[in-house]
Formats: sequence, C-alpha cells, structure tokens
Amino acid sequence: MFLALKEMKYLKGRYLLIIGVIALIFYLVFFLTGLAYGLAQANRSAIDQFGAKGVIISSSANENIPASIIDQNDLTRYDDLNTEPLTIVLSNVYKNGEETADMLINIVFLKVNRDSQLIPDIIEGRSLISDGEAVVSITLKHKEHLLLNDTIKDSATDKVYRIVGFTDNAEYNTLPAVYVDRGDENMVSVLVIMDKNPALSDGSLVYLTIDDVIGKLPGYQAQVLTFGLMIAFLSGISAIIIGIFMYILTIQKRSSFGILKAQGISNIYIITSVTVQTLSVVLGGLLVGFILNEITAIFLPDRVPFAQNYMFYLVIAFLTIVFALLGALFSVHAVAKIDPLEAI
Repeated sequence: MFLALKEMKYLKGRYLLIIGVIALIFYLVFFLTGLAYGLAQANRSAIDQFGAKGVIISSSANENIPASIIDQNDLTRYDDLNTEPLTIVLSNVYKNGEETADMLINIVFLKVNRDSQLIPDIIEGRSLISDGEAVVSITLKHKEHLLLNDTIKDSATDKVYRIVGFTDNAEYNTLPAVYVDRGDENMVSVLVIMDKNPALSDGSLVYLTIDDVIGKLPGYQAQVLTFGLMIAFLSGISAIIIGIFMYILTIQKRSSFGILKAQGISNIYIITSVTVQTLSVVLGGLLVGFILNEITAIFLPDRVPFAQNYMFYLVIAFLTIVFALLGALFSVHAVAKIDPLEAI
C-alpha cells in the first residue's frame, strides 16, 4: 500500500489526469442514466402513485386507456371489490383566465371521486372538497409557476378550476396530472382495481395489470429500450476502457516490478500495491464524477426530465470497479512471470 501511494504522489500529474478522464466517464454515464430514468418517471409517475393492481377497460379501446369509455352501470358487478372509477382526459388549460397561446398548458385531467384513493398525498394545500377545485402535480408549480388559489380553465369545456392542493410529481405520459371531481358523470375511462385481480365474464371488458398499463403508454417502451440499451452499452464500453487503462498503466511499469523482484519483493506485495493503486484511481474518479452529477442536478432547469436513481449508479460503479481490477490483475499476472534479470 505504501509503495502504491508513494508512486501516485511522485507521479501526481499522470494520476490526476487518469482520475480526471475516469471522472468524466462516470459523469457522462450517471448524467445519461438520470435523464433516462427521469423521462421514464415522467411517463408513469401518476400511475405508480395509484398503488393499484390493475384496471378494467373497454376491449374496443385496443388497450389505449384514454380511448376507453365504459358505462359505470356496467361495472356494478364489481362492487364487491376495492375499486375506483377514473376518467382520463388529455386537455389544455389556460392559466388564471388569460386565454392566450403563451398561457396555454398541456395537462391530463384525472377525474376521480373526491375521497378517491387515487389522489396522491397532498404536500401543499388540501385535497378536493367541492366541485370546481383541482389538486395538481407540483411540477406545475415548478414549471408553470402556478400557486394555491390560482385558476386554470379547460380550453375544451370552458370550466374553471381553482387550485387547492399540490401533490408530489405526478405525470402521465409526460403530462402533469390535474385531479378534479368527476361529479355525476356516468361514463368512465377505467375502473381501477386496488387489491385483487377480478374474474371478467363480459367480453366487452378487458383487465390489464399496472405493468401492462405502463407498457402500453404511447412511446414508453421505445424510450425505455432505446435509453436502456444506450446506457448499457456505454457503461460496458466505459468499464472496458478503464480496465484497459489500468492494464496499460501496470504493464508500463514492467521494468520497475522486475527491479523490485530482484530486491526480494514478493509477488503478493506487488499485487496488493497494484490493487490499492487501481482502487484509489477508480474510486477517486467515481467520487468526482458523482459530485459533478449532483451539482448538475441542482442547476438543471425544472423542464428537464432528470431523476436520480442511486441503485443504478451503484450497479454501474460496481461493474466498472470490477473491470478495472480485472485489467490490473491480468497485467500483474504477466508481471509475476517476469525474470528479474531480464527486466533489468
């Protein structure tokens, strides 16, 4: 260990450069992972917050939830289940009565019962009490600067809603969710099943699990697969490159290791020194890359769909460290076979 740290201190310029390159690699991978995860959450966060098992929709909707229309009277047979009626309407609203293009916002109305379990926890204000009120995603406060008691006007129906509460980030297919009272509407988009799967006997209805619902969101699967493959390949290639870095760095010290062996230094001592050096360089780059990613997350505008997932970061870091150690140990295996006299 002493030998490894002594060398790094003596050749600090070289090792700082290597740490810098590794830091930028980690930074790039972490940042792209955050963007991919943020975009995925912007598609599905409102559905995840339902805490449901699945939904019943009309078979004619072709598994497209907003296209589903069901007469609520047809759903009375499921009254023995823990269910919630829900109507999903993609719409546009005007902010605070100003009907101009600049004040128009794309949102999704989630029409529910006032006491519905589908409304997420309120983080500011209160939940629905009467008609004409709305509980909205906090993203509308961050991105559109809407506040409590501000109003939004549905461009399709001209109905005005007063904002009485904010929920945590709740988005459906990248649109901020607006929860309003469904009133006495008899038609619903879906019946949300909260606890157990129903047995359907009507061919006009279809049951979908929550995973199926999310998978059927327009563009969701393509986005997840594209970003997932991109990040997987980038992580794998980055890990291999770092492993090659450490391999070359160790092989370049072939003559130095030969001199050490001629002085009676054991192979175990050399392997330990290389391992410590590799871990120091990779962990140093990992730490700097992670800090850069956290700083970037702070200063990113709210409109950028960025979300942290530290489990993904941990897996990426672990795989990179493993490849770096393999690269270093492969080189040490070659160095261990060196004839001290030949190296000198």
